Parts: sequence; C-alpha cells; structure tokens
Amino acid sequence: MPQKHTKDTLATEVAHKVRALCPKCGRTLNVTQQMVLDIVNTYLTELALALRDDNALQMRGLGTFRLADKRTTKWDPQRKESVPVPPAKTVRFKVAQAFVDIATGEDDPYAAVNPDLAVVAPHPDVAANFNAQTEGE
Repeated sequence: MPQKHTKDTLATEVAHKVRALCPKCGRTLNVTQQMVLDIVNTYLTELALALRDDNALQMRGLGTFRLADKRTTKWDPQRKESVPVPPAKTVRFKVAQAFVDIATGEDDPYAAVNPDLAVVAPHPDVAANFNAQTEGE
C-alpha cells in the first residue's frame, strides 16, 4: 500500500532536504519539523487569502486555482428531476504540466540543483532509520 502523505510527513521531508542543502552553502541551520510545518501552514493560509481576494491564483510549476460558482441545481436520480441547491463557491484546480512530470517521475527537480538531493526511492532500512531520528523533533 502506498505511503499516505500528510502535512507532517511533508514537513519532515522538507526539513531533511533543507538540512542536506545547508552544508553545501556553508551555513548551519537548525531547521525543525515544527518550523517547516509553521511555514507550510502560513503559506497555505496566505494562498487561500490571495485566492479569496483575487478569485484566481496561478503558481508556475504547480497549477492554477480559481474560485467558481457551484451549480444551483442537482439531478436527483430517484425523483428523476432537478433539485434546487443553494448558491455556493468552490475552488477549482488545474495542474501544471511541470508538476505532472515531477509527480510521474519523468522529471527530477533536484538533479540540476543538487545531485545529492536527487529523488530516489530510499532503502527501507534507511527510511526507517530517518523516521526514527526525526520522530523526536
């Protein structure tokens, strides 16, 4: 069964990548999972606020978010008729091709920046060891 990612697991991965980059740039950063999680939560909140203010938000490499009106009618198959639904807003998302390429493994975003961070499937023992080390953060 594939691993389910949450904000916590993604924050752990980002913290790990930042720590791996730090020695390369000659700096020492003590980045914790909680720090990354706070950054991610703030970023997502700001994205939602920007979307609310502008009705659309384009993020190159990720995709485009836009606010849309939900349908005001819905088909009821039991009654075989349209049923009125109160007006509401929803968020639509169209994924960017660059994101699809990374997600499907056709492109490695870290290969050009830092070959040490190239995306490879870790050996199960390495993954278990890393998870054990980061659980205390």
